[in-house]
Formats: sequence, structure tokens, C-alpha cells
Amino acid sequence: MASDHLELDSNQWKRGIGSPSPLRNWPPKRHQLLNWFRSRAAPLAEAYEGAICLLEQEDFPGRVHFISHAVRDIADRLVFVLDPQLEGGRVQYENEMDKIEKLWPKLQTIEETTGGPAAQDAVRIDYGLALRIDSLVGAHRKRRQRPSNSELLFQYLMRQEPSRAEVSQRLVSDFKKMRDWFMDLTHLRRDKTPTVDEYELRAQFSKFEGVLHSFVGDFFTGTAELDEILQQANQ
Repeated sequence: MASDHLELDSNQWKRGIGSPSPLRNWPPKRHQLLNWFRSRAAPLAEAYEGAICLLEQEDFPGRVHFISHAVRDIADRLVFVLDPQLEGGRVQYENEMDKIEKLWPKLQTIEETTGGPAAQDAVRIDYGLALRIDSLVGAHRKRRQRPSNSELLFQYLMRQEPSRAEVSQRLVSDFKKMRDWFMDLTHLRRDKTPTVDEYELRAQFSKFEGVLHSFVGDFFTGTAELDEILQQANQ
């Protein structure tokens, strides 16, 4: 009896279900950028390649969501892959608060033993608890003072520029806007999936690729062309 399940080989999965491989249709710069990812930022290469394949399959379920996740994560993590010595990571607020919560005294209990809130202007806490709070506040302050991931990425990539031009804050700002455009589409909605203009999606993705390609080896084109790339999707 014939199976009710559609069997696909591994190559079909790599190309996309029932779709011809888009690899032969890629422009040269896209191949070059993928090769750069594979050689310089291998942990992110598959995410980039997957986003490209999904871009060419407009009927793929959840396509915009997955593409947006890939672009957002690449934009956020690329600098840390390129520069392993760079300190990264988010402040783990929930984990730290779980530790603080276990030691935190209930104010109601303190008020009952001291005669109510009017009886004192301060509350004594355990020194170990104070250390945990101080550590969390210090980590938060340090994170806020550090340049954004986009600024760190541009600072790293600009090292390849012969003139070592300072990072353009407008370029960083425009790159952040591109990143945030995708970021807004990464989260699943409670009501309905947002409608995304196909031309806008492709324009934003092209800008993402164009910026990165401008810094790849001999293909570096400098801040003038970068500025043009970043402004195209804003017109």
C-alpha cells in the first residue's frame, strides 16, 4: 500500500520543498558573501543561506518571520563571531532576579516587626543580598555604557578601510533602522500576522547584503557607497 507521507531526500530539503534550487540564479555578490560567511563567520553561514532560500519561496509558511529572525540574529551576533575576544552577552536579568528573590525580605514582615512603615526610613538587608543587587546594577550600567552591537560591528569592519575613517553615526543609525525593521517582524503576534510588502522586504534584505558585502575583502567600497546602499530603502 502506498505511503500517505511525501518522502523528500536531503537535497530537496536544502533547496526547499518542491522548489528548484535558486543557487544558479544568485548574483555573483551573493555567492561571494556566502563564501565569506563560510570562511570568516561559519556559525552564521547557514542562517544567511537559509534566509536567501526563503526569500525566493514566497509561498513558504512563516517565511517573513524566519527571514527576519535570521537577519536580526546575524546583525546582532556577527561582530562577536568575527572578534571572539570581544565581550558580549546580555545581562541575564531573570536569572539574577531569581537569586535576589530568594533572599529578599518581605516588607510586610519587616513592617510588622518594626511598628509599621512610619517607624523607619530605611530597611536593613543581608550583606550577601546587597552584593547581588550591586552586581546586577553594575552589569546593567556597564551594558548601557557599551556601544550597540551595530556600532561594534561597524568599528570592527572599518578596520579593513585603508584610511581608517571614523565610524559614521548616520551609517550606524541607518543600519540599526534596517535591523529594527526585521526585528519588528521576528515576534509572533497574538492576533494576526502583519502584512509585509514584498518589494520592501526584498529592498531591506538587499540593503542588509549590500552593507556586509561592502566590507568583504577586496570588495570593500568605502563609506560613500555604503551611504548610498543604506539610503536606498529609505527613499
